[in-house]
Amino acid sequence: MKRTGFRSRAPRHVDRDPDRVRATPTAVPGEFRAPRAVTARPVPAPKTEAHRNPHLLAMAKGKPCLLCQEHGVALCTPGSTVAAHSNLGCHGKGMSRKADDFYSAWLGDEHHRWLDQGKGSAAQREMAFMTAHLAQVRAWRAIAFDTRSAPKDRAAAQWALERLNATPTGEAP
Repeated sequence: MKRTGFRSRAPRHVDRDPDRVRATPTAVPGEFRAPRAVTARPVPAPKTEAHRNPHLLAMAKGKPCLLCQEHGVALCTPGSTVAAHSNLGCHGKGMSRKADDFYSAWLGDEHHRWLDQGKGSAAQREMAFMTAHLAQVRAWRAIAFDTRSAPKDRAAAQWALERLNATPTGEAP
């Protein structure tokens, strides 16, 4: 647009730059208000370091779905079990961040999909995950304290139980 010699119609006290501090006139001519304070934008809290254990997640392969076991219904396809992470913020889930690996449960693809995208209420999905996670802790305890389990499996299960503070007292691996 070509510039002209005419001034803008916007009043002089209108601030075009919102970050600039400027005195603005009051309703009474000749008096001015104090400069407007520039407020700082809130800084988001730093993300906590993620706790990852690839072997703990790999242990889900070939295991049965824990929700199918809890309810006695074979809804999930055999062999489709994966370690499904929690979707709850209290477990470390956030924007662009997965929950820690010890907040996971062995779920079949149908249950995993329902927890992530299901039509159930948030309370129903939270209850279902917490039920599966309780069963998961019991499964990890069985692995951690079974001398016939593979040493790598025992170490991964013990790692998760220690971070959850779920190791029973008086029992050692």
